[in-house]
Amino acid sequence: MTHVAGIGQRRSTAGGLGVNGSSVVLVVLAGATLGLAVAVVVLLARLRALRRHVGLQAGLDVADDGPPMGQPAPALDGLRGSGDELVAFVSQGSGRSVGLVAGLRALQAEGMAVRWVRDDEERDALRRWRVPATPFVVYLVDGRVMSAGMIGRIEQVHRLIDAGLERERVAA
Repeated sequence: MTHVAGIGQRRSTAGGLGVNGSSVVLVVLAGATLGLAVAVVVLLARLRALRRHVGLQAGLDVADDGPPMGQPAPALDGLRGSGDELVAFVSQGSGRSVGLVAGLRALQAEGMAVRWVRDDEERDALRRWRVPATPFVVYLVDGRVMSAGMIGRIEQVHRLIDAGLERERVAA
């Protein structure tokens, strides 16, 4: 005996979802959309941080800013003129300068000579040393400029020193 659906009767098919199935699909899609939106926001924040980091990286060991590489350092009271030393140009109240100072003080405690130059106290020094902005660090060996650049973190100071040591090795 076969049953034929009459007019007005709905025939059930194997893939039909019905009202409850459609609601479940909509809830799952809404959840997935929300999850993707959160992921996009997180990725945008990471992209902003990466751009900030790359911008700081690009400032490391630049030839156009700061005193000329390989040349004697411009005049500045308090420089030893022998061995390794850093000249740190910082600004009072700058968040990046404040964070960097702690790292540079640790290097000082390990024996690295650091000459501090505050932009509000020695404006003429910033001009003579061609400092574009602070924080800016110059690495000197025996009074010669070996590397210089915009610095945001102490790790970048270490890379700046490494670049200067490499430049000194190549020049020797």
